[in-house]
Amino acid sequence: MYARISEKTEAIGEALSLADAKAHLRVDYDAEDALISAYIAVSIQTVEQYCGITLLQKTLTARFDGFANPLILRRGPVVSVSEVRYVDSIGVSKTVPQAAYSVSIDRARARLAPASGVAWPATISGMDVVEVDYQVGYVSGAIPMSILHAMKLLVGHYYENRTPVNIGNITTVLPFTISALLGPYKDMALG
Repeated sequence: MYARISEKTEAIGEALSLADAKAHLRVDYDAEDALISAYIAVSIQTVEQYCGITLLQKTLTARFDGFANPLILRRGPVVSVSEVRYVDSIGVSKTVPQAAYSVSIDRARARLAPASGVAWPATISGMDVVEVDYQVGYVSGAIPMSILHAMKLLVGHYYENRTPVNIGNITTVLPFTISALLGPYKDMALG
């Protein structure tokens, strides 16, 4: 059972600073700061979409059409689960006590299952009747170096190729070096 995921809080921190991006580009003037900042934001989105992960710490909400065993939370790295809510069989919103479920976190995702000897509660039939709030992302300064390097390469790629047409060159969706740097993180999201 797949969840519909939405952001509950904004990201905390910065994945790649403007100063680091400018140093990588060898830009020592301020006239293009807004452009380079936009490229940093796009590089974050590209990495997150390509790998299926979340770079900066934030809280997500996963919505399910009912309880499954286990409930799988994606778009990690998952840090913690803060709350599990559901709509019971008579339509009343309730919270599952933390002692009633166990959480298993592994690299990019988390799995929730009822605690030993406990069953998930009954829910009303419908969509989005179970909601799980969970924290994901890296602490600023703890993003793996290969991801940061891929982001710098992406910013450089966008900076040097400002038009969508590339004539006379072999192109790919994502340059090989970048996909090679991000490959291990893409695999971890699928596990």
